[in-house]
Amino acid sequence: EDPDQTFQVNLTGTKNLIQTLQLIGFKGRLLLISSGDIYGPQKDSELPITEESELRPQSPYARSKVEAETLGLAMAGDSVFDILVARSFNHIGPGQSPDFAISSFAKQLVEFKANNISEIKVGDLRPKRDFSHVRDVIRAYESILEKGENRGLYNVASGNSFSIERVLEMLESIMGVSPKRIQNPNLIRKNEFSNVLVNNEKLLSLGWTSKISIEEALGDVISFWKNQISS
Repeated sequence: EDPDQTFQVNLTGTKNLIQTLQLIGFKGRLLLISSGDIYGPQKDSELPITEESELRPQSPYARSKVEAETLGLAMAGDSVFDILVARSFNHIGPGQSPDFAISSFAKQLVEFKANNISEIKVGDLRPKRDFSHVRDVIRAYESILEKGENRGLYNVASGNSFSIERVLEMLESIMGVSPKRIQNPNLIRKNEFSNVLVNNEKLLSLGWTSKISIEEALGDVISFWKNQISS
């Protein structure tokens, strides 16, 4: 992660976008896509995470998102258009890069079943995360743009929490395989936080609900990799 480039894209990019929209007289609504990473590690006693939870960014990426939010909402006072913020947590779906854990697991399991590999590589399987299908996330963005309050902050999450190991077990069950797991130290993130449980009541109040179960979402990821590897 290049801190300078990260801030250039997320902070300077946000400023340039808002200034450009102001110059051309934009009169719609702008949704800034932030990240659940900005909350950082939260104690179990502090869960679930609400939009009022303390922000504890642990990386240049998370810090850049905090500053982009702050700048965007400050500039909202000088704009004739509304600015809203979506704080998105983990989302999965077909086409996601194997740089992400769930897509990586799915790809490896498909390759294992095809006898292309003899084991799978994993990182730390203990952390718990909130996973949403990308289609549910897009619908959440639409709901926020249509019904959210100007300068409003909205957690975008399913409200459910699963350990990475439990998700891997679901993927293995879908594929009908139980490969040997090898922990790769390079896949273990620094400053990993152990548990993410999200309060999504503000989003639910807009009429949004999660329509796609985690099982269906994982099935979509598996199907994508089956098509990719067989072609």
